[in-house]
Amino acid sequence: MSVYRTRESEFYVGYHEKAPPATGRFVRVVVGVIAVACVVVPLGFTAAQRPFSTATFEFGSLRELSGFVTRDPVPMLRVVVGYAQGEAVVVSLPLLAPGKFGGARVLDAIEKMIDPSIPPVLSQEVATLEVTLRGTLVYHDGKTLFELSEGEETPVSVDVLAEGALPKVKVESLGRTTLRGEIVDSKCYFGVMKPGLGKPHRSCAIRCISGGIPPVLMVRNAEGDADYILVVGPEREPVNERILDYVAIPVEVEGELERFDDWLLIRTDPASGITPVR
Repeated sequence: MSVYRTRESEFYVGYHEKAPPATGRFVRVVVGVIAVACVVVPLGFTAAQRPFSTATFEFGSLRELSGFVTRDPVPMLRVVVGYAQGEAVVVSLPLLAPGKFGGARVLDAIEKMIDPSIPPVLSQEVATLEVTLRGTLVYHDGKTLFELSEGEETPVSVDVLAEGALPKVKVESLGRTTLRGEIVDSKCYFGVMKPGLGKPHRSCAIRCISGGIPPVLMVRNAEGDADYILVVGPEREPVNERILDYVAIPVEVEGELERFDDWLLIRTDPASGITPVR
């Protein structure tokens, strides 16, 4: 005589107080897995993201800064912040215009204010003009830029000084080198946009650099610390229009590395000195 044992499948009706044992165990496991996933998955995504940038744009906060203007290597306001061993300590602030424009037009406005009898000085390595400008600071990671306020391209004041009164520019050749990093537009990267680098920002960066905003090569070391190098031509001329294909992607840049006051710059020929890194 054969004995057949059958096991009825559990059947649960929603208005019952308890689910059958197997069904209850299954539901508890599923709910537990979902609860753990609700915690772990968001934490994983958060950990995978880049740290939020501390770059700052002091929007709406106007300042008046006095300093010395120059076009070399890019339009800058050189501000004396103190003295050490009898020499001026200078912070050089690349100049920006409102919108996606660099500071060249700011210096154009200054030149129009100069008496025609005064020799042009802004085209020289160091200008002999002390100016007071009104605008907004943009800063991050030890670097500061200065955006002139809308309608404030004309300086608050202009004084022509004797050349001996100018703070000495510290220019130091650091030799020929090849650096790997990313070319960013300095205005957005240092505070106006977040994120201000990488492919998500590429189209904006191209527009900014084509408008005259100084391009900067951002290079990170093994510890993740960054150096920022202004990118100019072999004779320190602007190369903005010639490097647009290399913006916001990994590149290698070969050229002459120099220190100018508190900035590094690299003099390179974009046609032969910049190579995309695949």
